[in-house]
Amino acid sequence: MKKSQKKRRLPTSNLRLPARATIYYMLTSALAKSVGILTTPIFTRILSGEDFGKYTLYMSWLGLLTVICSGVTAQTVLYRGFEKYKDEKDGFLFSSFLLGIGFTAVICSLLFAFSPILGLGTELVILLSIQVFCDETVGIFQTVRRYEYNYRALSLTNAASVILTPILSMALIFGADIGYSGRIFGLLIVSLGIAIPHLLRLLRLGRGKFDMAMAKYVARHTLPLLPHT
Repeated sequence: MKKSQKKRRLPTSNLRLPARATIYYMLTSALAKSVGILTTPIFTRILSGEDFGKYTLYMSWLGLLTVICSGVTAQTVLYRGFEKYKDEKDGFLFSSFLLGIGFTAVICSLLFAFSPILGLGTELVILLSIQVFCDETVGIFQTVRRYEYNYRALSLTNAASVILTPILSMALIFGADIGYSGRIFGLLIVSLGIAIPHLLRLLRLGRGKFDMAMAKYVARHTLPLLPHT
């Protein structure tokens, strides 16, 4: 019986927790890159050059905005905060989340004013804003998982997004015949499906626990880093 149990154990079971987490992160990253490499030629063929260019422009702005908005809830600062407020972790997490969402709302509101300069229509700005909010919501929970070495949940969340997004995007492009919008909606629908449960959990954990002092602690340590970001 003992021998059979030993045979069933995974090769990583003897490794320390940080080492196992690193392996899972590397595998998830490799999966994301592999899916990207395999699907890019497919989308370049099923989309026109103009459509693919519009999607690339959208993703470029999304990448930039995600980096800027996530800067106000930097991982290193949250890690220190988890140690400082270890007895009030849920309150600190919720306070940090509201700070990040508030900052994201300010940044996204500026998009509407500068959308003509950015080359984005109002519809794309709305979709872009929702996508950034989703990424911010999931991102802060993923930070907690990294801190706690909850590598399985973190890797599963990343893998679900990486695998489901191109599948749904192709279904929308072929089924609804909406061109590059299929890629945008495919990403957004999957992101909403992942973000909503995270949001509900955050609201449940942080109900009545917002603390302005905690939010100021995060802002005081992250805002000076934004120019570098």
